[in-house]
Amino acid sequence: MEKNLDRLTLYPRSFRLIFGSLGILLLMGVSLFAGEADLAIPDLHKGEFNIGGNHVSAWNLLFGGSFVIIGTLGISLYLFAQIKALPAHSSMLAVAAIISKRARPTSCNRGSSC
Repeated sequence: MEKNLDRLTLYPRSFRLIFGSLGILLLMGVSLFAGEADLAIPDLHKGEFNIGGNHVSAWNLLFGGSFVIIGTLGISLYLFAQIKALPAHSSMLAVAAIISKRARPTSCNRGSSC
């Protein structure tokens, strides 16, 4: 009998804790809804950075960074072509054939081209 009374007094406290936590989480999430139209886009021509004693506008920094990204992409594609041209061991080719044969039905079921 005493065990049943302990259970009855324990449940309301845990329910209050769960529903209270859920309510707090729901109220906190209300302020986080924002769309793309609500984002503030800064004017890159007004921003300025001091790099090595030189003043660089945000626009020029972003433009220079795009060349770094293009260079990195070029190096990555060059290395990919070199690695692809390397010969593969026959056992590795056999394993790759088995994997692709077994994965084909799964990918066909998911809607990709067979």
